[in-house]
Amino acid sequence: MAKSDAKPDAAYDTAMEALVNEDFATAADLFQKGAKNGHRASQFRYAACLLTGRGVEKNDAEALNWCRMAAIRGEVGAQRMLGFWYQTGREVEEDVKQAIYWYEIAAQQGDREASVFLGEIFLHGGGGAGNVGKGFDLLHKAAEEDSALAHFYLAEAYQSGNGVDANGETALAHLIRSAELENSEAQFRLSSVYASGNGVDQDTTIAGTWMRRAADQNHPGAEFLVALWTHDGAIFERNDEQTLDWLQRSARHGGPQAARILEIMAMPGESLDTAMMRFIGAATANEQQGEYLRKTAPEATAGSKKSPEGNRQPRPLKIVSPVYPNIEGQGKLHGKVVVLIKIDEQGSVVDATVTESFHESFNQPAIDAVSQWKFLPALKEGVLVTARLKLPIKF
Repeated sequence: MAKSDAKPDAAYDTAMEALVNEDFATAADLFQKGAKNGHRASQFRYAACLLTGRGVEKNDAEALNWCRMAAIRGEVGAQRMLGFWYQTGREVEEDVKQAIYWYEIAAQQGDREASVFLGEIFLHGGGGAGNVGKGFDLLHKAAEEDSALAHFYLAEAYQSGNGVDANGETALAHLIRSAELENSEAQFRLSSVYASGNGVDQDTTIAGTWMRRAADQNHPGAEFLVALWTHDGAIFERNDEQTLDWLQRSARHGGPQAARILEIMAMPGESLDTAMMRFIGAATANEQQGEYLRKTAPEATAGSKKSPEGNRQPRPLKIVSPVYPNIEGQGKLHGKVVVLIKIDEQGSVVDATVTESFHESFNQPAIDAVSQWKFLPALKEGVLVTARLKLPIKF
């Protein structure tokens, strides 16, 4: 084994200590030096610095290069990260086969999280429908070892009936265990279950407990709901100072709803109460837009699910319907235009390209509409990232 691939040296230990102490500039500098000397763990850590912009200017392309280098040299975390990039199409063309390749290499080295991601891909038909059973085997094995992520994916599968007979009781059991293991997304969803009484006896006290636990882990959606519940006194005691604090926390962690309320509050003559009222009114209108989404592009909703443990695919928040074009000499036409969009870290559509169309006259109206959509941005390990998504728009 080369000296550079031996156990982390003193410089690496110092860099890790700086990282723990949130001295990101020092950590990034030391990781970079180790990376250039061929130390694979430093290469992976420096890639993470470039990915998050901690201690160094954010640079996804350079992060990919260092991550790939570390993965080839056998760094397990880098192999898992590279698999995720191929799975999501970040900085590379989306390639499920490559994702499976890197996840399998990491899993063979004992990386349980890679096994769980691999199981999730197989469960949803990645790599061939014949791998669904293999996906369940991987997830059940990880769940037996108390993987919060595996319990979460199994909860989703049993709830939706994906690859298995739907079983609400089993789904709830896995969701509860995932939440107990501190999966913030599971805690968020479990709170919603008890708040609505969906499949359980409604219990706002339990709902509040789980939502607060998710919020304490910097889950932006949970922080936002804790803010709402603190403001209206529905579950928590009303406290405007705490409401504002939770809104600010949610906004810092990428919560678009909280950010919007704070924007309204900054307008002349607005207060916390009036901002809340204005936001709720707008949210009601967006629910009506959601009906349009479900009727015209249901695949977009199905394909933009949240992922646990700080990972999330983009989710539409604002939907703009396309304008039907004027076509002389033809009757009313109906069909579908598929648009590939790029969504930035703020949830805005920054690029849109038609990949499939039933009639060229409908291409530009589809692009014009989706370019105005707004999304809850994607997350990768708790960091806001760009993402690509295919939207099928029906006319």
